[in-house]
Amino acid sequence: MRNETITFRNAFLDQERAPQEKAALVFLLLSWLISGLGAATPLADSVLGKLLLLLPPFIISVVLTLHRPSDGFTLWSLAIGFMVTQTGYQLAIQDARLSALEVTLVFLLVFLMWYRRRTQDAGLPDFRLPGLRLLQLFVVYSFVMLAVSLIRGVRPLATIIEFKGFVLYPFIPYVMVFGLRSAKLVRWAVALVVGWFIYVAGKGLVEFRGFELANTAGDLFRSSGDYASINTYGVTLLAVALLVFGIAIYSTSLGMRVLLFGATLWLFLGAITSVARTVWVAGAAGVLMLLTNRDKRHYGLIVLIVGLAIFLLLPGEVSGRLNQLSDSSTIKREQYLRAGLLAWQARPLTGWGWGVSFYYVGAGIIPGADGIAWYHNDYLILASQTGLLGLALYLGYWICTMVASLRWQPQSDASPFLGYIRGAQMALAALLVAAFFEHVLWKPDIAGLVGWMSGLMLTCMYLDRQPDPDQVWETESTFV
Repeated sequence: MRNETITFRNAFLDQERAPQEKAALVFLLLSWLISGLGAATPLADSVLGKLLLLLPPFIISVVLTLHRPSDGFTLWSLAIGFMVTQTGYQLAIQDARLSALEVTLVFLLVFLMWYRRRTQDAGLPDFRLPGLRLLQLFVVYSFVMLAVSLIRGVRPLATIIEFKGFVLYPFIPYVMVFGLRSAKLVRWAVALVVGWFIYVAGKGLVEFRGFELANTAGDLFRSSGDYASINTYGVTLLAVALLVFGIAIYSTSLGMRVLLFGATLWLFLGAITSVARTVWVAGAAGVLMLLTNRDKRHYGLIVLIVGLAIFLLLPGEVSGRLNQLSDSSTIKREQYLRAGLLAWQARPLTGWGWGVSFYYVGAGIIPGADGIAWYHNDYLILASQTGLLGLALYLGYWICTMVASLRWQPQSDASPFLGYIRGAQMALAALLVAAFFEHVLWKPDIAGLVGWMSGLMLTCMYLDRQPDPDQVWETESTFV
């Protein structure tokens, strides 16, 4: 039996790192950037094209993680932020839509469990998700319901469409807290995500403005910025705008504050070009979170006033659509909600299992052919498939997370993480409220953002409790 001591030092972009190692990491970052840009082009229209773009940086990153776990998780925490922004990293297989982020999360979570067991937790962060027991029970119960569905003969592919999103994305914080080990890395991660969505918002604004200038028929145009579905595009930009706004109001630099306020307005204008009513409801919910902080309540009131002013200045056809409650979209949503409620009432405690859906026709419900419960309410989807038991466990986890963020107090008023925590808190609240009206918690093009926002918030809360938040991670672990 041999004792061997191995030391890992997470000095990503550290000046002490050998030049060749720094060059390798910069090359890998550029590889991810090129891969992501390529995923948004026609090059990624085929399965082969997606694989050729994704596999090289993925394989190199896996090798780096196996060789130097600390550096590997730092890189993955940045790569996950980038992958959250890339809807081109998705592949449709029949009715299911899979994403590279989901595959990556499975690998990283399995690797992390193996690594913690191998090192016997020595030197690793003492981090637990708020409400972890509830989340673990939800995952176990979800797998039980998955097995029940398969036994009943539900198509395997149909069972995982919504199951995988609800189960996987809440665990993103574990990857981020093991990777973002300093204030500098947090800033890099946020800048990467915000920078991309500023570009997406610009595309949406140009798209909206171009149509309005050429529009002679008076039709209402709703922009998506070629990013995702219209409502998903709007809710995504809203969440990022709230994050940036939170960072801005806690910034100590006047110049940076003005710049961030400008970015907030830009992102919000991009969001409202979607003409999605959910943007306004979820935005109000996010701002209300700010009212819980005594020192910044005036900012919340200012935002509500500015939002009302923007709403009053909107073109008549846009504000008219937002105020309309009897259009075809609303009628369809009422039918979806009625179908979901009737399905839940039929099996209130355990639900019907994953991959089972119903539609409302006439005076009753009939089974859906594709197994996707399109109810425009993620909580109702969860209730119809896993019953009150699954819904209570899942909601309990998110309630614990939000309560933990409300109870958190900074170590000092000068904490470098304060703005990131409050901004992510507002963004997460908006996303969770949006899930009452849209598909947010399981769809690959936005559910990753929910996990990323919670990961950013919880990681910064953890780092703020450390003696030196800019200290790199040093681990000494003994293998026997």
